[in-house]
Amino acid sequence: LTFLEAFQLALQTQTGELDEAQLKELAHQIAQNQGIKPGSVMQGLRVAVTGITTGPDLMGSMAVLGRQATAQRMALALDRVKN
Repeated sequence: LTFLEAFQLALQTQTGELDEAQLKELAHQIAQNQGIKPGSVMQGLRVAVTGITTGPDLMGSMAVLGRQATAQRMALALDRVKN
């Protein structure tokens, strides 16, 4: 799985909402498990979730959107990339 796929799957399997710190920890954990630096995937994660390359804090934005909406946005982005 790519980082984005793994992150989306992790969001879908969580129960309840995640705060900024939990989202950041989850992202770092997945990156570490894949042997990559978190910074190398944050830009792609931002674009997948927000559709833009700059903006407010990404983890804060995801916390406000909520777990389900964030996972849905990631699924749409992944579908677009694959097709």
